[in-house]
Amino acid sequence: AVNRDDGAALLAVLTSPLFALSDDLLLHLCTRFEEDGSLAYGDLSRGWAREAAQEQHEGLSENDGRAFDLAASTLDRFVRQASAGGSGQTSAALRALFVESGLLDRLAAQGTEGAAEAGNLQKACAIVEKLEERTCGIASLSFAYGEHLRTAKEAPGLLSSSGSSPLRIMTIHSSKGLQFGHV
Repeated sequence: AVNRDDGAALLAVLTSPLFALSDDLLLHLCTRFEEDGSLAYGDLSRGWAREAAQEQHEGLSENDGRAFDLAASTLDRFVRQASAGGSGQTSAALRALFVESGLLDRLAAQGTEGAAEAGNLQKACAIVEKLEERTCGIASLSFAYGEHLRTAKEAPGLLSSSGSSPLRIMTIHSSKGLQFGHV
């Protein structure tokens, strides 16, 4: 989301659970009417920039307009904060992105499964925070995070919500020889 000309990355972010923009909104962003009235298909990133420059969202439903405004303002703040540099800026920007987009609230509403996903997001932020100490810039951080995911064996994040007890589940490989009669 830092490179605003990367339409594929923008599409991945906009259709992810982070924003989950509607198909109608995505189609609106990828099309435009020419001066002669014909419909032209365009690039998502150009449509994003064109829509962001407008105060009124003509042709969008009220919900899609609000969803676009939320995504645009949240991504703008993320890009500014993550690009500011300094230790901890990107992980702090990620945490703020998850909160401001409403993702953590939506996950909390999903109960235990959502709490597990939120725990994994928090763990990802902690990993990013550790990697920030060894990298310089968001590009090298992104590369280091990808390498970490490829090579590290990470346990799932916190799998409990407030008010519940965590349950530790061990596989045969992680039980180190412990025997269980029944699983």
